[in-house]
Amino acid sequence: PDCIVVAAYGQILPESILSLPKYGCINIHASLLPKYRGAAPIQKCIIDGETKSGVTTMLMEKGLDTGDMLMREEVLITSEMTAGELHDKLAAVGGELILKTLAACEDGTLTPAKQDDSLSCYAGMISKEMCRIDFSLPAKNVYDFIRGMSPSPCAYTFIGDKRLKVYFAVMTDCTSDKPCGTLIDEEKLTVVCGDGKCISFTEVQGEGGRRMDASSFVNGFRPQRGIILG
Repeated sequence: PDCIVVAAYGQILPESILSLPKYGCINIHASLLPKYRGAAPIQKCIIDGETKSGVTTMLMEKGLDTGDMLMREEVLITSEMTAGELHDKLAAVGGELILKTLAACEDGTLTPAKQDDSLSCYAGMISKEMCRIDFSLPAKNVYDFIRGMSPSPCAYTFIGDKRLKVYFAVMTDCTSDKPCGTLIDEEKLTVVCGDGKCISFTEVQGEGGRRMDASSFVNGFRPQRGIILG
């Protein structure tokens, strides 16, 4: 073959495959390499509070997302954007970028660029255990964590012994000296974070239930003010 295009494969190809195509194996990766190499670049960049991401096409080699870069295109991350929304935006941009890359490959105008390993960071696969919300973190970090996990694999906490998935939240103007994780407003599902600032859940899913807005959940579950979530 002239070229092999790889997207969302998640494994390193053997040398027997990498050496087959005339122009090499081209991978499209959902980050601005060398940042966020690995399996979960979309979630991790939002969790880290980044304001931009993007798509990179690169030549594949033995390393994980370490090959020479071919083309890149940036995408802005808004303050309310979730991982799901960023995924869809990057998918659209990526489809166009791979076509541009293949066209440039065919007409010989590509200039591969080495990655600067000193600027790299790794976004490893996210396990279910890693999705649990840590309310000891500052409110902004908790907020970014929730949107970075939405809609999948989805952040969660516990109310008593019941798991509560949290799809969306908002920052509030509330402050409190209560312990982190304390539910200070049971109507708005407002929770204290590690810096004394608070967030309110706006879309949740109770254990065994369906996804719903916070007010609908509160009407059915009726959580008690002052309980500790975690």
